Amino acid sequence: MPMMEISIDADESVRETSRSTAMDVVRLHVRTIALENLVIALLAGASKRQLESVLAMASYIAPRAGHTGHRLTLGASQQIVDIVNRAKRVRPKWRQAVWFICVDDPWARPPFSR
Repeated sequence: MPMMEISIDADESVRETSRSTAMDVVRLHVRTIALENLVIALLAGASKRQLESVLAMASYIAPRAGHTGHRLTLGASQQIVDIVNRAKRVRPKWRQAVWFICVDDPWARPPFSR
């Protein structure tokens, strides 16, 4: 009988760990989305030279000499290019939105800027 109790406790522990891990993955995903959007907002206000520097950095992400390229490494480089392109598309809208928030609706500003 004690074996049965140990087995149930072990199963419950595995289920709890799985739930906890899944929740951690979801939290990490949400934080990644937030950070990506933050970077896009910052790049939307960047100068042309700064955007060129970011794109140059993307070109440095490459496999080491004599090693096979890993798909995640190669994907990271493309992700940087995609983020810069998204920032370029957001740029006119972002500047318009910031102007609207700052001028037309002072309560829409973040609490620290009131």
